Amino acid sequence: MKLYRIFLIFLCTVLWIQISLAKTDPEIKALEERISKLEGYKIDITTQADARAETLKNQVEKDIRDGLKEIEDSKETLDLLVKLGIPLTIGGFILGSIGVFFYIKKLVTTRIASIIEKKRDDIVRLVETETFDNKLRNNKKILVISANEEGSERIGTFLRKLKFKYVLCWVFRSNDASDFGQTVPLKRSYNYIKKL
Repeated sequence: MKLYRIFLIFLCTVLWIQISLAKTDPEIKALEERISKLEGYKIDITTQADARAETLKNQVEKDIRDGLKEIEDSKETLDLLVKLGIPLTIGGFILGSIGVFFYIKKLVTTRIASIIEKKRDDIVRLVETETFDNKLRNNKKILVISANEEGSERIGTFLRKLKFKYVLCWVFRSNDASDFGQTVPLKRSYNYIKKL
């Protein structure tokens, strides 16, 4: 066992020397410095990433707020257009219809005036003829003489339908003794003559 102890002490000593020499090695120190720098870079990168993420988050929130504000402004504008636009559109259609009506009225009036101007002589002649016809119907007395009562009545009815006021219906009855015969007024015609 003594040997075993000595061997154990020897191993511990070698190990201790090895560890102490390893700590003083310049390559290890250079590696440790590089590791500490990398850890510092890692911390810096993490900090910068967190700062960048926070900046991006703030920018996105700001963009969202701006977008929502634009949407609300657009909604208000559309609401205003709907509230004002529909009545104004209906009013525009009404005013347009009225304008078209007056334009067509003016166009028709102008057209009628030009036609009347072109046909003035015919219209004057027509009015004079109508005046003459009215005087004839209202003032002239028409005597209807026929061979039988039925024919006389038929002609008288026809003339009354033509709006002649004074129509007298007589029947001519011939006498065998004379060539002239006699004219006898019908009862209706006779009563009508009395009124005159």
